[in-house]
Amino acid sequence: MLQIGKTPIVVNDARGFYTSRVFGTFVNEGMALLGEGVPAAVVENAGWQIGMPVGPLAVLDEVSLKLADDVLHQELADLERERQEHEHAHEHGQGHGHEHHPHEHACGHDHGHEHGHRHAHKVKSRRVPESAVYVLEKMAHGFKRMGRAHGGGFYDYPEHGEKTLWPGLKVFERGGRSIPFEDIKERMLYVQAIETIRCLQEGVLESTRDANIGSIFGWGFPAWTGGTIQFVNHVGARAFAARAQELAQRYGERFAPPELLSKHAGQDTPL
Repeated sequence: MLQIGKTPIVVNDARGFYTSRVFGTFVNEGMALLGEGVPAAVVENAGWQIGMPVGPLAVLDEVSLKLADDVLHQELADLERERQEHEHAHEHGQGHGHEHHPHEHACGHDHGHEHGHRHAHKVKSRRVPESAVYVLEKMAHGFKRMGRAHGGGFYDYPEHGEKTLWPGLKVFERGGRSIPFEDIKERMLYVQAIETIRCLQEGVLESTRDANIGSIFGWGFPAWTGGTIQFVNHVGARAFAARAQELAQRYGERFAPPELLSKHAGQDTPL
């Protein structure tokens, strides 16, 4: 591995493993912010200002909104099947109560009503905030803008010249609430750090070293932080948990401090 310029880290088997799972929170947060009325240019600038190599909307265009939409609908289909099986078991007297899924944090607030839109799914994604689901479905199914490979997504790609944000994105700014720029930047940083803590808590990661190295070299988490967990330790576990709780109250449960963070916050010890 080292001979080909790669740095190995230990990651245990789990959906999304580590890098895809945590990086996904960054792009989903970008869509969520857009869905809450933050102008697309502000979302992208916030990504650059915190030190990410590319803005979240630009990333989604490259990987394709079609792929993101397919993944979302596969998850929703799986969750719907689980729900039906659960109800079926109850009907036959086999119910054991509702089992809390470790990723239920990611539901976020339902901002759909702000836009007079509410998608028809009976279940909510455990990974993608509701306001991000709204944006993704509007882009993929309403506007048929599936990403760069499909002719355009959040950006337009002229034959000659630089890509530019698609003017149609202004539709998402209607009725949005004003969100402080500091909150926008910290939402992008904190959501990635919190998901990393969950990966540690669930045993997907075995060490903070692997978490830090994997975040910087795996998907370009800002190098100035020292990595996702070092970022938490730099802020201080207690202060980080307090700010995370504040973000959770304002923007959704996905920011709520995981048990592992709360434990370190109580003693104010590094992770």
